[in-house]
Amino acid sequence: MLPAPYVKVYLVKNRKMVAKCKTHPARRTLDPLFQQVLQFQENFKGCQLHVTVWGDKKSFMGVVQIVLDDVDLSSTVMGWYKLFNECSLINLPNAKGGGGPGGSGHPGSHH
Repeated sequence: MLPAPYVKVYLVKNRKMVAKCKTHPARRTLDPLFQQVLQFQENFKGCQLHVTVWGDKKSFMGVVQIVLDDVDLSSTVMGWYKLFNECSLINLPNAKGGGGPGGSGHPGSHH
């Protein structure tokens, strides 16, 4: 059976989680399209987005780290990013009550 994936997005600064959001699950697919707005009220200068994709029963599907200073956020940003596997999870920020995302410094994930 195909998973119903969802995405957890963490705003991270200096290896500390500043804020987090998550999407609603997509339909059962291996090629999800999340057309949902996730907003952070916090200042994103000097921050990274750690994006993790999860399937049913909290099964890890992939992770990406996006350096926000490298992205022009003055308009809508759409793009494809490569997801990395669980062994890429290093330097985990402290995320109380649910673990934290990680990143290997590699750009990439599709959201």
